[in-house]
Amino acid sequence: MVPQCSDRSTVLEDYALCFSFLSLLVNQVESRRAVNVLEIGCGTGFLGLCVSVLTGAQVVGTEMSPVLASIASKRIPCIQTPSGDLPFRDRRFDLIYCKDVLPATPDHGRLIAQIREALRPGGAFVTYMPENFDYEEKPLYRVVPGALSRSKEKYGTVGSKVEMLKSNGFGTVDRRRLHLREVPVDPGYVAKHEDGYFSNTSDPSLDVERRACLRALARGLTAVSDHGLLLFYTWERTVLIAE
Repeated sequence: MVPQCSDRSTVLEDYALCFSFLSLLVNQVESRRAVNVLEIGCGTGFLGLCVSVLTGAQVVGTEMSPVLASIASKRIPCIQTPSGDLPFRDRRFDLIYCKDVLPATPDHGRLIAQIREALRPGGAFVTYMPENFDYEEKPLYRVVPGALSRSKEKYGTVGSKVEMLKSNGFGTVDRRRLHLREVPVDPGYVAKHEDGYFSNTSDPSLDVERRACLRALARGLTAVSDHGLLLFYTWERTVLIAE
């Protein structure tokens, strides 16, 4: 039995269920006849479970959070990795994928080198990340102080990641735009960011201002919804498929 999820875990599962990204992963697994698959930063293991059930592949996960790793291990084999390093020496995977792990990764080049080492010959790595113009579309970046610059710093640019992948031995990197979902911008959307987990703001001096801005945004969105209006944020990202 899967343990009861915390509020944050529920949010992570909600964001994990992006059918377009799940479909892309399923197609990658099936077209490559992938048997061994690795999800880096698997969260609660929900997406990995979906991939495994739909394809029959064995999906293994890594997760930095001990709480999330405990939940994920009830769904897929999951290794808790406090440093974020990949704990594989002799095992190789047909497909490796991740979602939003780059902001929590201190050394992107080190991670990509480890991913290349963990792939079998002919294997592929799949991830997605924002383009520069995607930052302008995210509503929270307009009200949360420090979030925009911090997120750009943590992600880097798509172009820099393509070059990093190629410098680590990937011969080709396919770029494609993917519509992930329409996200309702309502008080619930604000609540998902209240603890700062999604804000990418690391400066403690901004915390009071950040929370005040979120409360003001929630009040405004409540007033809008009281008038029967619904606002949505189009969540799109650039997918990188490196071989």
